[in-house]
Formats: sequence, C-alpha cells, structure tokens
Amino acid sequence: MREVITGLSSNNKPLKAKIAYTIEFYPEEGKYHYTGHRKCGVVYSPNETRKMGVTCPVCGKELTLGFGVGTQQVSKVYEQLINSFGSEFNVLLTTPEVEIQKVVDPKIVE
Repeated sequence: MREVITGLSSNNKPLKAKIAYTIEFYPEEGKYHYTGHRKCGVVYSPNETRKMGVTCPVCGKELTLGFGVGTQQVSKVYEQLINSFGSEFNVLLTTPEVEIQKVVDPKIVE
C-alpha cells in the first residue's frame, strides 16, 4: 500500500492522507433509523413503527424512536434545505452556515 501512495504523490514522498468526514447515502440502512427496544429485542422500520406504534409489545414500555420516524416539522425543514441548496451534499459540505441560517432556525444549524 505504501508503494501505491508514494507512486501517487509528487517527488516520491508519501502522501499524508487523512479522512476528513464520511457521509452515508442511505440513512434508512443505518442502525439509528430504526425504532426499538434493545432489552426486548424489538426492532421496527419506520413503516412498521407507524403501523405498530411506539409501545414495546414485550414489556409495554415506550420504544426508543429511530431517526426515520421524525415529525412533520423535521420533514418540512429537510425540504426547505434541499429546495434551497439542491442536495444534502451541498447543505453538509459547501453551503456556509450563514446561508443556511437564512432558511431555517439558527438552532438547527448548530
């Protein structure tokens, strides 16, 4: 691997590469997207949560809500951002915070 990095660099000096950030394309595939109850082994997709509710069928306690079960307000903010800046990538990587604050509540930008 070192040879590949050295070959790609100038002056045959190894590149000092680092990962600046990562972006997941499909959040519905992530573990935080699902609603569930770890102790009872209950896991619901967002669609299942809408159908089954947020009460654990095993113990009767409230389930931990996943990200995908958000409110209409979250969806509204998301749509505002995408409509204003074109894509999630633009919002996350290239749009200055001051521009985002013009579209949504500054607390969201934080």
